[in-house]
Amino acid sequence: MRKKMIAMAVTAMILGGTIQAWAASSVGSLKVTTSQWDASKKVLTLNVTSKVTKTALTLYYDGKKYPMKAKGGGKFSLSQKMTCYDSKIEVKSTQGASLSTGVTVKNGSASNQTCPVSTEGSGGSGGSGATRDLVVLATNDLGMHCACPGTEYFMLLPPFNTIRAQVIERGKEPKVLGAEDGIVIEYKMVENTDASLKSDPYYSTWIKNMPKYGFGPAVRADGKVQGISGATLSGQLEPQKEGWWEIVGIPAYPDATNSTAADKIMTDPLGGPNRNPYLTAEIKVKDAVSGQLLTETKAVVPVAFGGCCNCHLQLTKDKGMEPTPANSFALMGSLHKRDSGIDFSKIDPDGDGQPGPIRCSACHLDPAMGETTAPGYKGYATSKYTFSNVLHRWHAENEAVKKYDPNLATNCYACHPGNNVGCFRDFHADKGLWCTDCHGDLNQRAAEGQVDNPWSRMTLPKCADCHGDMGEGGGNVNVFGGEFLNSRGHVDQKVLCSSCHGSPHALYPSSVAKDNYQPLTLQGSESAIGKCDVCHTDMGSKWAMPPHVRADGSTATGGTTTGGTTTGGTTTVDAATELKTTCLNCHGDNQSKVSCSNSKWTGHNGSKVSTAVYNAVTQLKTGGTCTTSGTGGTTTGGTTTGGTTTVDAATELKTTCLNCHGDNQSKVSCSNSKWTGHNGSKVSTAVYNAVTQLKTGGTCTTSGTGGTTTGGTTTGGTTTVDAATELKTTCLKCHSDKQSKVSCSNSKWTAHNGSRVSSAIYSAVSKFLTGGVCR
Repeated sequence: MRKKMIAMAVTAMILGGTIQAWAASSVGSLKVTTSQWDASKKVLTLNVTSKVTKTALTLYYDGKKYPMKAKGGGKFSLSQKMTCYDSKIEVKSTQGASLSTGVTVKNGSASNQTCPVSTEGSGGSGGSGATRDLVVLATNDLGMHCACPGTEYFMLLPPFNTIRAQVIERGKEPKVLGAEDGIVIEYKMVENTDASLKSDPYYSTWIKNMPKYGFGPAVRADGKVQGISGATLSGQLEPQKEGWWEIVGIPAYPDATNSTAADKIMTDPLGGPNRNPYLTAEIKVKDAVSGQLLTETKAVVPVAFGGCCNCHLQLTKDKGMEPTPANSFALMGSLHKRDSGIDFSKIDPDGDGQPGPIRCSACHLDPAMGETTAPGYKGYATSKYTFSNVLHRWHAENEAVKKYDPNLATNCYACHPGNNVGCFRDFHADKGLWCTDCHGDLNQRAAEGQVDNPWSRMTLPKCADCHGDMGEGGGNVNVFGGEFLNSRGHVDQKVLCSSCHGSPHALYPSSVAKDNYQPLTLQGSESAIGKCDVCHTDMGSKWAMPPHVRADGSTATGGTTTGGTTTGGTTTVDAATELKTTCLNCHGDNQSKVSCSNSKWTGHNGSKVSTAVYNAVTQLKTGGTCTTSGTGGTTTGGTTTGGTTTVDAATELKTTCLNCHGDNQSKVSCSNSKWTGHNGSKVSTAVYNAVTQLKTGGTCTTSGTGGTTTGGTTTGGTTTVDAATELKTTCLKCHSDKQSKVSCSNSKWTAHNGSRVSSAIYSAVSKFLTGGVCR
């Protein structure tokens, strides 16, 4: 039952390592710009910026406190010789702001220098005593779940919510963790408690009637409130073979007791006090053996009342009856009898002599209940129509209903939560889209058969409907819900799309600040997770689009297409719309910089936006088509002569390739789309050509669709690197033009050797700018 129920997964992400992000605080925020351990000198270097300038900062390290030096302008620093290395530290301000972060290592290994006790508040360590650098990712699978204000007479859907999470161990090759990796994940609802639900005037009717609905007791023998799946308000998430963890069926309910006044924004259709629909779950990752806390976060678990009562109580009043739930139930039953011959308000399912309570999905199949056939009530026929069909189609087509709301086919909030609550609140809404732009209006949904097969990947909208082939469906398992909800991507298709993008209907950035807590904490931005160092310890804080792998194994080119018209499967791109929407998703209005001579713009082709969007915007802004392309990639090995470096393909295979995955050189083939997709997108064309020549004896005529290309020429199996081109392209991928700082005495530059760029590029640029090679 649990696996099939509608799952509302709450995305929660916490980084246990280097965080270059603002730490949320009611009184101020902090940002770590440098956090580094020199293994040879045993010196910790730390640089922190505070948004509150009049404050003092303290470092907590190895159980001790160290005051940081104020440098003015909210900047603080510390350079301190320590007795041991701790990979987790914590900084606190006198105003109450705090930030936990990881520590990078230079000049050797710190494996034999680790402190015996983990830092206070840093997130803990594994049972073996070794600190683990973890990220926990989680999303809500629906954005907003619905609940009824009282269940004395009938029920649409039971109180039900789900937390889904993924845990990633950071590293050069981040790993998605399962139960075999020695962790457990605990959850606890904050606003909902056993006591508050038992005393809630609405939820108490559910506690009384849940057994009558056929789901067993709502309160366990130990006094804990439980949902229809057996889930309680606290416990452990369960590992799934697909690569995530989840708890299905938490009995979450809009809170009127334990929330602040500011959180109580949802109005009650029955006139009760306002409630909080954006509930909080605390999620903690612990060592499975010692129980030690490894990392933790908070996540939103949303649930709200729908708008059904607004119309139905008015209808009851218009029929000359007192507008009460009891009278409304009786009226609906009589109208149901008029149309179907069955007065459901007379059904007595529990045989106590009193009508009700009934659930509509007993007769009208609702896949959200995890059933494949409607169970029905004894003596009554089941319907051939799904619950979604009768609820949506009947209301949209009924003339009497149209008198109450003539725009019901497009007015989704008439039924779905809209009472100061946003079911649909993600960045698409901020761009002016509405529910019907993806789902179609009620008439269209009925005509296309969507309501006959609801909650299915076959009828729910897909990202590809607007964004082209982004690999949706990759890693998909045929479970309840649409393709976005269950698709996975990135390396080996293990990372849920929702883990980085957020919940359907609340995709980052959401208009509700609470939804954006995790991306803001992780990367200092409310946008979808896109900074490499969130999970990768060997990558910087630049933005990049990770691989969106298609079902055939090829890499999607990325980007989005909006506006325009579609004819015969071909879409005409509206470039003006793109400039106002797609471009603004990543940065401010920089359209004045669109130029064929601007490598930052040409580098967008196929790597940051699709080629279609790139060409359309280029045409609009330049009047033509850029023949140049972006650059990038890495080159290692080889020799340098006069600023030109020869690429050693064998070295590339052993180094650059291994930065992303294991030794797969046996798969280098012109017929392997995974390999040809590397051309300019995962490695530079120079590296791609050199390795291809070495392994195949020739040059592949096929190529990848996106990414970057570096200067230089290829002769035989040898590629020469143009250092001047590298300076203008590869370097600019991480920061602005800082070539004046290239010096053998500058440790920031020498640290690039083999870590941020390949040794070949490092040597070529060093030779080009200094006249020699840094030793």
